[in-house]
Amino acid sequence: MCSKATSDKIMTKLCEFIEKRVGISNQIIINELSERIKRDKNLEDLIVQKISNTVSADEKISLIGILKKSSIINKKLLDWYFNEIGRQRKMTSPEIGYDITEDRYKSVIVSILDTLN
Repeated sequence: MCSKATSDKIMTKLCEFIEKRVGISNQIIINELSERIKRDKNLEDLIVQKISNTVSADEKISLIGILKKSSIINKKLLDWYFNEIGRQRKMTSPEIGYDITEDRYKSVIVSILDTLN
């Protein structure tokens, strides 16, 4: 999936995995994806852009997990994390979604706090 594909194709496939809730908790796949994100600024930007504009809890949680496993953190992402924590705190119940990197359900705010920890 990662070595020769374009950033756009990887992003498209990743969104398909998230939509279909296909877990990629396999360490080999996660390591390969993480390494690709670390060396492909365009892919990193696509993921940060997607996370900033998404309304799906599954997308938010899964993309947060992927960025965490890739050790990606930047100003735009930090701003989004803190704004999202504020938004989530105002909700009557937390957004829950499926994290394809851990093959389990969790809340958006817990995903963000795990990343910032």
